[in-house]
Amino acid sequence: MKSPGHWQKLQKLFTVVSAAHGTIIRVNPAFRFQTIPADPDDNAFADCAIAAHADFVLTDDSDYRTLRNAG
Repeated sequence: MKSPGHWQKLQKLFTVVSAAHGTIIRVNPAFRFQTIPADPDDNAFADCAIAAHADFVLTDDSDYRTLRNAG
């Protein structure tokens, strides 16, 4: 498990990248789509991608294959 300091540093990095490039979108999904039945913990990440209208989800986690060709 990572320490709170680690996550604070990561948050600062995201803030700098977002300010410099505008490539990070902060979302707070209001709906839970439940698109990954094989691993319910992954649903939070899929929900964020859907809420942000992401074009891609880059992962080597095979559970995300349910999102292929989902539109």
